[in-house]
Amino acid sequence: MKKKAIAIALVLVVALGSVFAAKGSLFASKSVPSNKVGVQLGYGARFVSAKIPDAKTEGQTNNNGFYAAGTFEFGVSKNVALKLEGGVNTMGQRTSTYILNGTTVYSGKKATENTPVNFTLYAGVMYELPLNNDLSFNVGGGVDMLIGKVSSAEDADLNASIGLGLEAGLSFDVSKQVSIVAGGKFGWHFINTNDDVQDIINNDNLSVSVLSYKFFGGLTYSL
Repeated sequence: MKKKAIAIALVLVVALGSVFAAKGSLFASKSVPSNKVGVQLGYGARFVSAKIPDAKTEGQTNNNGFYAAGTFEFGVSKNVALKLEGGVNTMGQRTSTYILNGTTVYSGKKATENTPVNFTLYAGVMYELPLNNDLSFNVGGGVDMLIGKVSSAEDADLNASIGLGLEAGLSFDVSKQVSIVAGGKFGWHFINTNDDVQDIINNDNLSVSVLSYKFFGGLTYSL
C-alpha cells in the first residue's frame, strides 16, 4: 500500500511538472523566474475523518493554529520554478466530533489536550501566470508533510504524515526584488511513518481521510 501510494504521488508531481514546463504556453510569458527567498505567516489545520460504513458511525478530529514558514524558489524554465518550504504549525486544542446515524452525539475539546507543534515541509513545482507587469497568479503541486506527535499523550510516538499538496495564490511586485504574496495550500496525506497510524488508515473496515490546509500571506525577495 505504501509503495503504491508513493508511486501515485510521484507520477502526479512529475506529470504536473511536465505540463507546467511544456513549451508553447497559451498564456503570456515573462521569463525564467528569479531565485527567491521568502516568509509565509498564517493559519494552518489538520482534519482527520474516520468512518465505519457498516455501523453508520463517524469520528472527526480537527487541529488548527498559527502557521509560519520560510520558502525558497528556484527558477528552472519560463514561468516555472521549484519551491521548497519548511516551517511550523501550532496544532492547538484538538476538537473531536462523533456522529451516529447522521446525528452529532458529541463535539468538544479539552483545554488540557494541546497537541504539540508539528513541523511542515513541502517540495513542489510552481507555475507563474502573469496577469500584468506586477501581478501574477501562481499555482503548483508537490509533496506535503506534517511531522510531529498526533496527540498530547506522553507516550505518543512521532509521525511523519506525507501526501500530495496543491497550492494557489497571488504575487504582487512592489519593487524589483520584493513581492507580496498571499494564498492557500491543500494537502491530502495518505502515507505515515508511524505503523500504528498507517495500520488504521489501511484497515478495510474503516474509511479514513487525513487532510491539511493553510492560508497565508507573506513576502518574497529576489536574489
